Amino acid sequence: MEKVEGGYVKFVLFGNDTAKNAAIRYRVIAWADRLTAEGHRCVVCLPASIPLFERLYNGRSRISKTFYFLLVLLRRLLDIRHVVGADAVFFRGPVFPYGPPILEHVIHFLNPRMVFDIDDAVWEPPAHVVSPFVSLIDYGWVRKMCTMLPVRRRRQQLP
Repeated sequence: MEKVEGGYVKFVLFGNDTAKNAAIRYRVIAWADRLTAEGHRCVVCLPASIPLFERLYNGRSRISKTFYFLLVLLRRLLDIRHVVGADAVFFRGPVFPYGPPILEHVIHFLNPRMVFDIDDAVWEPPAHVVSPFVSLIDYGWVRKMCTMLPVRRRRQQLP
């Protein structure tokens, strides 16, 4: 990535899980570290810390999980402030895992320079899982995100 006037490019990177997830460590945090080493400015926005996730969500009651998601939603609303003025906004999955992509639409309104990591995204409902939370997941997220991005077609030059 070329440096722009002012010396750096500002990236905002949204991860859809905590740093406990390997994809977040290698596709969000490691990229941010590399870009920072090259002199760019990176803001990593994760939904929660690992201790908060383990304390309120992992193996906890529905009430505890609901409280966790309220805290995540509040954090995500605060994270949106970093989007304004960024040169690129990177998404590793949905900003908020449940419901329609409202936060993504807000981010797109504030900054349309968006990049999505969906190369290995398989958005299928899990088999044999009974949970009120799973019923709220938007499995059409990838399709909805693609509608936000401009599509440019390359015309092949014939000799």
